[in-house]
Amino acid sequence: GEVNFDFNSPVESTIHILMTDVTGRIVKDEYVTVKPGTTIVNTAIDESAAGIYTMVITEDKYSFRSVTRIVKY
Repeated sequence: GEVNFDFNSPVESTIHILMTDVTGRIVKDEYVTVKPGTTIVNTAIDESAAGIYTMVITEDKYSFRSVTRIVKY
């Protein structure tokens, strides 16, 4: 019910977490402030049904983008 990941940044920054299901429906859309160094980010997906999700993390200042597939059982 929770996704945890480490995010490493040289400066304090804001990241955007967008999670969609296989139909493209948005199930999570949030902004998180990260500190310099490594920040452990937790985002809950308790209310989401079992399935495959796509999580896109972006940070605009350094043009960072990460796309990850998540399987919830």
